Amino acid sequence: MMTMPYLAPSLLPSLKIYHHPDFILPQREHLSPLVKYTRLQESARLVNPATIDLAPPREAERKLRLAPHTLDSAKSCVRRHWLSQYVGISSEPVKLPFVPRGDEPPSGDYTPLAANELGSLFHRLVELGLPNPGISGEQPSTPLSEQWVSPSPNMMLEPTLISQVLDELLPASADRDLAFEMLNKMAEILLNGKLGRLVQGATIDGLYVEGLRTEWPFLVNIEQPLSDVMEHSWSPFGNQIVEQITSLTFELDGIADLVLCQTDGQSHNTIRAIDLKTTGGLSILNQPDDVEGTIFEIPSDPDNEIIRTPAELELLTHYRMQLYLYHLCLVRQEAMRETLGMATREVLRPGILVASTGRLISWTEEEFEQIGEEFDDLIKQLALVEVKEKGDEVNFPRLPIEEEQTCRQCPYYRGNIRLCAPNGIALGAVESDEIDLK
Repeated sequence: MMTMPYLAPSLLPSLKIYHHPDFILPQREHLSPLVKYTRLQESARLVNPATIDLAPPREAERKLRLAPHTLDSAKSCVRRHWLSQYVGISSEPVKLPFVPRGDEPPSGDYTPLAANELGSLFHRLVELGLPNPGISGEQPSTPLSEQWVSPSPNMMLEPTLISQVLDELLPASADRDLAFEMLNKMAEILLNGKLGRLVQGATIDGLYVEGLRTEWPFLVNIEQPLSDVMEHSWSPFGNQIVEQITSLTFELDGIADLVLCQTDGQSHNTIRAIDLKTTGGLSILNQPDDVEGTIFEIPSDPDNEIIRTPAELELLTHYRMQLYLYHLCLVRQEAMRETLGMATREVLRPGILVASTGRLISWTEEEFEQIGEEFDDLIKQLALVEVKEKGDEVNFPRLPIEEEQTCRQCPYYRGNIRLCAPNGIALGAVESDEIDLK
């Protein structure tokens, strides 16, 4: 090995040979567990040297992905947002296997259709069957893709299309004939309402439809600047600042039910988002005799969007954050068009189509400005929850008993196991009779 080490010349002047590994490995010290933990404890109590020069914390930006529908639930109760987003509890009510009592009659052959199932069916019918009058001239007033302006026939009442929708989405245990009648009735009501007449080519308030898009996808980033938000890390000398969080960007993507483009044929060109709500749809074939105070109540002027009944106002309040987000997406889209030198549209306030009455409802200008301020406050609050408050349940107290009505709409309050409730109401198992009352 000295003469032929297969290395470059003069790189191996000598070669040591050891007869035992003890001469190579360092001397090992065998310590008892008590000595080990005593030394560890002493190390943890070291005095923080005053001479340590800590580097300034680096600045960092964070991102958080949110579903648009969670905004309204977070607005109504931030504890619900915390339980879902950070604790990881499913947003479905806890349901235990149903055991019928001896005095209960046997159930029928069909399972009643759930409200969300009817909503999915009607949304699909509108997606496939809503008519589009298309453009009246050779070109739209502002650039729109062919998908927006291509005329399509009215298929809302076509039995074959309704059957197709039922084939796709109807649960096997549901009554198909009853579901067919409900969808057909809701389609009739929609077509007779303001939106239905618009998409069939009518001119209302000086505007007519020249393009529309059902199931409009969107993605929007909302940045919230932050100040004095530090992230700490444990050390034997106490918590040390690791970085300063300067902003949190919310990524929200989803699908708007309908976006409508209208024009007066001259220079007034508009765009607005419309959300479909099937509240009360399960009673569409058996409406109450006294509709006052229900979603079936219709004001004196059905086409006036800002004359609203108490039930309609409640519906608008419940979904105001989600609708404002749709509006914000369109505002940013049109601002981008203007930056690129393209023709733009005026973004009108969004609206809700009440499927049970065919009414199109919206907010006044003053109300919508207030909603914008609430939206900004909510974004700021959710940003602080993400970067500062999420680790301590104390920051998310239960609602007072006076707000029990809000809790009745929460999945953590409903169901067989009550996971959350207002102050003063016990958590845990709930009697079936009590659930039925909710």
